[in-house]
Amino acid sequence: MSRCAVAVVSFVALVLAAPTRADYLAGRAGPLVEAAHAERRAVDLGRHISRTRWNELLEEALYVLAPKGRWSPEHPAWPAAREPWPN
Repeated sequence: MSRCAVAVVSFVALVLAAPTRADYLAGRAGPLVEAAHAERRAVDLGRHISRTRWNELLEEALYVLAPKGRWSPEHPAWPAAREPWPN
């Protein structure tokens, strides 16, 4: 066989094998990709729960400082008191 024929046969074999290799890698990477998505969702859920609990604690602390009848979301200082501390 000539070098050209060997090159053509090698190229065809490579082209036919490439999708199989890609499918194999995609199949193996699938669980890792799914786990990464699940981890991101878990982090977002944890942040949401922490933020919700923080808001509850902040409300309780603000109500300790001012009685419930005088301190509510309609109070002019409410938005400023709810802002996080600057870093």
